[in-house]
Amino acid sequence: MRFLFSIFFFSAMPSFGQADTKIITGEYFGAWARSRFVYSFTKDNTFSFTTAGHIGNSKTLGTFSISGDTIFLTPYPKEKQKGAYSTNQTLLIDGDSCIIELSVGYDYCKQTKKEKYIYNSKRRLISKSEAQKQ
Repeated sequence: MRFLFSIFFFSAMPSFGQADTKIITGEYFGAWARSRFVYSFTKDNTFSFTTAGHIGNSKTLGTFSISGDTIFLTPYPKEKQKGAYSTNQTLLIDGDSCIIELSVGYDYCKQTKKEKYIYNSKRRLISKSEAQKQ
């Protein structure tokens, strides 16, 4: 009996204490101030963050790591960037389709064909016809 208990205990032990780390890939969009912002994540733990529009055009490249539901971005050194770039950021994974930039509270979501415009909060997703009324 002790032998069976030992086998069960030691085979189950590796699963204890492991964080529920999420995997993230794809593009996450946001828009405000007449500008578009896109975080792109790849399977090899590299990312890009691009801005375009009124706020300016930039592209930040770097690596990221995930711990639980938090994404830590580490941009490459300034010499490897193209133009202006952002500094280290921390993002929170919000469900299956959004991330939140913790320093400012803006969220970025995966875009579907139905969503034409994404503003700084997923609670304010509006269709193209609603945007034209404004």
